[in-house]
Amino acid sequence: MGPFLLRRLAALIPTFFGITLISFAVLHLAPGQPVGTMTDLNVKVSMEARQRRIAEFHLDQPLHKQYGLWLKKTLIGDFGDSWNDGRPVLEKIGEAIPITVGINLLALAGILGLGIPIGLFGAARENSGWDHLLTGGVLIGFALPTFWIALLALDFFGVRLGWVPVSGLNSLEADRFGFLAFWGDRLHHLLLPVGVTIFGGLAGISRYVRSQAAQTLRQDYIRTARAKGLPESRVLFRHAFRNALLPLITILGLSIPGLIGGSVILETIFAIPGMGRLFFDAVFMRDQPVVMGILILGAILTLLGNLLADIAYAAADPRIRYGGGS
Repeated sequence: MGPFLLRRLAALIPTFFGITLISFAVLHLAPGQPVGTMTDLNVKVSMEARQRRIAEFHLDQPLHKQYGLWLKKTLIGDFGDSWNDGRPVLEKIGEAIPITVGINLLALAGILGLGIPIGLFGAARENSGWDHLLTGGVLIGFALPTFWIALLALDFFGVRLGWVPVSGLNSLEADRFGFLAFWGDRLHHLLLPVGVTIFGGLAGISRYVRSQAAQTLRQDYIRTARAKGLPESRVLFRHAFRNALLPLITILGLSIPGLIGGSVILETIFAIPGMGRLFFDAVFMRDQPVVMGILILGAILTLLGNLLADIAYAAADPRIRYGGGS
């Protein structure tokens, strides 16, 4: 395992630099100048001021030099300042991350808490009426566009029934609330976005668990366990579920970037100031330092998630062998 981890860590380095190079290049393929959002809408900005802005951001340099200057600062942890409001990029990201992480952790807990039992239930009653009903229900959430589900839920539960707030994280007077009332009000505001996220994510978890568990339940040792009189719940959770962990680990490993990256669509619709909304606004304003900061953070988390998934594979299934690594 030790040599394997060293090889995987070594492979992450060129992959990371490749991601940064491609992201930086693609960002510069967009038409127009990034300073246009700061100068074109202000009639008082002269051509000299515009040129000073271009020189300040090194936009008059060749692309490879711009990349080198940006990479040099990034490697020491300096993502620069926002071109939109002049605030440090890390400060803006630091404000948005806790919100997005909290929302996505709640959603992930709901997806796992509902998706795993649905998958195991479907595997135990394969091709039954209940199996078809649950499969159809979760696939509806997967097939329908997220923004459409969000708008329907917002209109029905928020506008027509008035059960939940339609936007924001807290009520206007939330600062006057006590501790419990404040967080109760926040959870009330998050019911819709978290619920929509759970509904859209159930299909992936439940179908993976169902598929793997159904294959496991056909194995000879499962028949032996049932023949010995083991309770069906123990057969499902002790034997079938353990073997269904491998695809689940893959999904969880790939979900790590999503915990930080957030959902651009949902955070925009529900006016939540998280990472998704920050990324959307930065792209719209051509705020390159903020966009690159979020992209690099996502790249690091994606690579880390893949590495953790590989490690968890070996822990979950000792049959897995990495060539020369164990």
